[in-house]
Amino acid sequence: MRPGLNGRTFVIPFLEEGDYEVYFASFEGTPSGRLSFRQVLAVELNVNGTIGNRMTVKSGGSVSVATVVNEVL
Repeated sequence: MRPGLNGRTFVIPFLEEGDYEVYFASFEGTPSGRLSFRQVLAVELNVNGTIGNRMTVKSGGSVSVATVVNEVL
């Protein structure tokens, strides 16, 4: 993980070429120091004017995703 605009940039090297659905999940710490799942945030991507929750990864390419959280339900 490298710092980004909001302090969190994730790098996933060697991801196979293909279409991927994008989800964001939140977790919280427990008293024992473990992480506990809280919720999944709905994601909509705008890729060249097309709205959806999938992105395409091509071999030898690089994909950047900028996020804006409008609301947490």
